[in-house]
Amino acid sequence: MSENQKSIGEDEIDLRELFFVLWNNKLKIILITGLISIGSIFYSLSLPNIYKSQAIISSASSSSGNLSSVVSQYSGLADMAGISLPSQGGSDKFSMGLEVIKSLSFFEKLVEKYDLFFELQAPEGWNPSDNSLIINPEIYDVKENKWISEDRYANNGKPSIQSAHRDFTYNLSIDVDKQTKFVYISYNHFSPYVAKKVLESILFEINEISRAEDITMSEESIKYLQKERASTQLTEVKSGINSIIQNRIETIALAKASREYLVKVLSEPYVPELKSLPDRKSIVILSCIFSFILSSLFFIARHYLGRSSLEV
Repeated sequence: MSENQKSIGEDEIDLRELFFVLWNNKLKIILITGLISIGSIFYSLSLPNIYKSQAIISSASSSSGNLSSVVSQYSGLADMAGISLPSQGGSDKFSMGLEVIKSLSFFEKLVEKYDLFFELQAPEGWNPSDNSLIINPEIYDVKENKWISEDRYANNGKPSIQSAHRDFTYNLSIDVDKQTKFVYISYNHFSPYVAKKVLESILFEINEISRAEDITMSEESIKYLQKERASTQLTEVKSGINSIIQNRIETIALAKASREYLVKVLSEPYVPELKSLPDRKSIVILSCIFSFILSSLFFIARHYLGRSSLEV
């Protein structure tokens, strides 16, 4: 018999032996798989439902976008006259705004202004029958009306702002469609109504912050440029400064008049009817598959380890 034939014969014997090991332990494997699967069912049912509210947004157009071209047009003459003209700053305010939404400072302003801290930190579930939040008794004492978190970063039982911010960013999702450039922003929460409320607050607040910043910057620029205009005798430089001042005035007017200043909402946040998490079916199926594989490997390993000890 050749070496190849002998090898094939040994492989066939090993496969038959492997089959008999699994067959002889089939009841144990089925029992283990069944028990773990039943356990996974109860586990998945114990998990609270999570609801995701989503909105589609894009960059709102702004008439102040031509400031850079105005500044560059007269920058040469201004340099000759010893005058420093203000610049527009960042080239993509919309992208910067999306990053601001994730920041700790934005979150602090958000929860304070819209009184969201309790709704974000205290619940552990939601009761759809009366639209009430189920409060986590380990974090908040409803009877005493006080925070009782034992987290090491908690302040007098109240979760720290940084801990709350970590939860906020975990539940927040911002995805940019590379083809359309539309942004899909969503927020997860136990309550579908709170999820919608948080998302609406985020979009409103980022517009308000951007609006306030541009108004403040424009007003400061106007004051500065008016002083510079009075200090120069060059007609062309004065004309350029007048153009920039006019642009800043238009920016202020636009900021005050536009409801959607930085972010344009294409699809409003909504109250989701269906949960997004947990995927209970996947939890049970994966638990069943892994428990079957692991229990099978256990009996195979036990068989070969036992045979090896006997041969020794």
